[in-house]
Amino acid sequence: MNKKLANHLSANREALLHNWFNGIRSEDSVHYRSKTDAELLPSLGKIFDSVVTYLNSGDNSEVNDHIQKLVGRRIQEMYILDELLMLFSTLRQTCFEECVRIYSASPSDLFEALSAFTVIMEKCRVKAAITYVVKQKEIIDAQHRALELSTPVLPIDDHIIIVPLIGTVDSRRANQFTEAVLNSIIEYQVDIVIIDITGVPLVDTQVANHLIKTVQASSLLGAKCILVGLRPEIAQTIVNLGIEFEHIISAGNLKKGFSLAKSLVNNLTVN
Repeated sequence: MNKKLANHLSANREALLHNWFNGIRSEDSVHYRSKTDAELLPSLGKIFDSVVTYLNSGDNSEVNDHIQKLVGRRIQEMYILDELLMLFSTLRQTCFEECVRIYSASPSDLFEALSAFTVIMEKCRVKAAITYVVKQKEIIDAQHRALELSTPVLPIDDHIIIVPLIGTVDSRRANQFTEAVLNSIIEYQVDIVIIDITGVPLVDTQVANHLIKTVQASSLLGAKCILVGLRPEIAQTIVNLGIEFEHIISAGNLKKGFSLAKSLVNNLTVN
């Protein structure tokens, strides 16, 4: 039955492909509605042909390959998952209608054909969904890595800069962060550095010691550091580790840290 159905679908490829295309264009998708025939039909043709191959031989390697490539392209074009899954629901509907047309005289053949095609379409939808999630995670992980490797410096005025520390901190990142802080003190000739660690998920002995060294090195360059974003669990960890933070100026959040920084600047100006 599968081979017979595959042969029929292949023989009627162009008509079914255009029916599928029209079904897609009728859906509520701005992305697909904006696609021309020339832009959309080639990729649909590859999916259709590989689905027919899967139906005929049971080999899904070709269709899986096309799905992975298609999902990768569509993610870059900001398609959502529903738009990708809609491709296979509309293809299923197109082929269901064709099955009803050719097997209407034989309910058993119709049931067998619909069952076979349903299994294939569900596997395609699952493959598309898994690929989408994996590729999205890859993009998010890459963005996080880029963010963690960078140390943004935010000048507030002539006296104050804010340097947020975000993500997991290892020795290399800690050294890079300290270097960025010290270079910024020299570059901007500031008196106050607000170090915001709100985005650091874990502060262990290594991270705490690097923060202390950063504060001490900044002091040698004539700048005071204010540490903000110390969450209760992190404060408790620092106490349990026996790390001396008594000479570190801290504030609960960025707003309080900025107010404290302005007060310190005013005192420096008066003196």
